[in-house]
Amino acid sequence: MSDRHLPPIATAARRLLIALANGERVDQPGWLRAGNGWRLAARAAELRACGWRLQRELIETDAGGRRAVYLLDEVEQRTARDMLREQAEAMARSVALAGGAA
Repeated sequence: MSDRHLPPIATAARRLLIALANGERVDQPGWLRAGNGWRLAARAAELRACGWRLQRELIETDAGGRRAVYLLDEVEQRTARDMLREQAEAMARSVALAGGAA
């Protein structure tokens, strides 16, 4: 049994998990450009609280500072993709059973 769970649908933490599950390396400038705001570290903390084992690399900036880049290893990526897919399939089945369009 997995000790991980998915963050709620339609949240910034969920968007971060989807990006990381797809192999993206996410940093604050990219997160901001994607329209997700200034709270990347807080979203990463939410994913950790959900049991996800995020990795954080600190990289030097051109200005001599450092910034965090978040990523998931391949096993975590696969687990996240599987869990996201399974949830989407279960939701589609539920809609179909209720007589709605899937």
